Amino acid sequence: MARQNGFFCRGEFGTSLFVRWGRVARASMWAGLLVGCVSVVSCDAPVADRRAQLVVIIDTDAIVQGLVLDGTVVSRDAAIDSIRVDAIPTDGSNTAYDLRTFIAPSAADWPLSFGVASTEASFDGPVRLRVRAFAGRFARSGELAGEATLDPPPTLTIDRLIDVEPPRDGVHLVKVVLRADCLGVPTYFTDPPTTCIDAETLRGAPSLGVAEAEPDDTLESEVGSWPRAVETPCSLAAPAGVDAVCIAGGFSVLGHPDMVGLDEGFLSAAPMRPVYLSPFHLDRTEVSVGAFRAWYEAGAPQEVIEPCRRGDSSCLDSFSEFCSWLGVGDVTNDALPLNCVSFPTALAFCQAQGGTLPTEARWEHAARGRGRGSLHPWGDEDPSCCLASVSREGPEEVGTLCTGQGIEPVGSHPASDACGGLGDESIDGVLDLAGSLVEAVLDAPLPYDAECWLPTDGGGILTDPVCVQDSLDRTARGGYWNGGTFGTASPLRGPFGNGPSAGFRCAYEGSP
Repeated sequence: MARQNGFFCRGEFGTSLFVRWGRVARASMWAGLLVGCVSVVSCDAPVADRRAQLVVIIDTDAIVQGLVLDGTVVSRDAAIDSIRVDAIPTDGSNTAYDLRTFIAPSAADWPLSFGVASTEASFDGPVRLRVRAFAGRFARSGELAGEATLDPPPTLTIDRLIDVEPPRDGVHLVKVVLRADCLGVPTYFTDPPTTCIDAETLRGAPSLGVAEAEPDDTLESEVGSWPRAVETPCSLAAPAGVDAVCIAGGFSVLGHPDMVGLDEGFLSAAPMRPVYLSPFHLDRTEVSVGAFRAWYEAGAPQEVIEPCRRGDSSCLDSFSEFCSWLGVGDVTNDALPLNCVSFPTALAFCQAQGGTLPTEARWEHAARGRGRGSLHPWGDEDPSCCLASVSREGPEEVGTLCTGQGIEPVGSHPASDACGGLGDESIDGVLDLAGSLVEAVLDAPLPYDAECWLPTDGGGILTDPVCVQDSLDRTARGGYWNGGTFGTASPLRGPFGNGPSAGFRCAYEGSP
């Protein structure tokens, strides 16, 4: 490996030549470097022996990992750090005959460039490249022609097909910008093929958006300029009389690649779905018996069904001894979260407060740190009896890890010094998202590849999604007091029931 101008030059592989990649400050500097490095012999070969070369400059408006710092208002879920470049045939297939994966986590890495040496065969048609930008933490290991690969998930990848005519001699510079609005939009290997160019052209010809670059151009990067990666604060106040906190809007990823194939008590948390959410407010705690009792006794609509009472065997059989509702006029359990409540009753209560039940996307956005992708509301640390109300003695004869029986009062596990500064508390101060009760949301219990989770505009990012159907079946989110610590993981999904382990909290609009 030879060294020129302070940079390393890489040699030839396969049928094309990717000489190097790196930050492009001025095309003129890189053009000289790349031409000097394009050689079948070495980087020190004389000018006469140099091949004609196509130099592709790649830029993006996406956020990169190096721009995501603690305390910033930039979504970590939106950040990319890897680029995979595949050289593919122009015969309609999508199987690479050459590929390279580059790591580019810093804004200083962009734009990046690579060179492709022209061959006699390439004069008959365009060079076709498939360039994919993604976050390496979402990718999985794969294999192609015996070589290890990094395979990005389609729903979380900017997938761009590029067709460009190669030069017969000299160096030809082109520039392509990978647009974050194209995240999750597939490339179609049809005849002719289509690829996402930008938000206005979700299915365009691979030759579109390929701009000529001159050696004396100054190339300023667009990295980090995508507005949807930046949080949007609430512009409306929560309704009067409710204890709710603002959850800033922004970009999040729903689901987790490892939470698939679980037992029948859970729904699949894959494929992962990119979503963009408007700001909203969320109840600080689950709805308590006291809050519901005050509303119910003041005159709830006639169609509202009273929650199952503790000890009423006609309602929930033996499980009813753990219901928190004691009936009208009994204030004994006012500090406990309300359980044993039906979905229509929960929805009616929230609507009466000026809100509704949260969607799955809103709930997970709040629980995982507004695009930070945390596994639990407190972060990625393992759950424990100190952190959340879980694994307590309940109606079933199962082993427990934690002391105590039944439901604890709302907000019993805030962040505290006793738990190392952690607790069942989100970065916004929302309590009991990991434990206490599983919580009803508006969405139906359907997989993330169901039709109602697919963008209808051909894009890849869902905006304020809710997946509903005519059935009253709904999804529940979060762990619960008599469940295992595994259930505290925020991406987990399950069906909602009106038993002693299930309750709810309300959400309210945060922007007009």
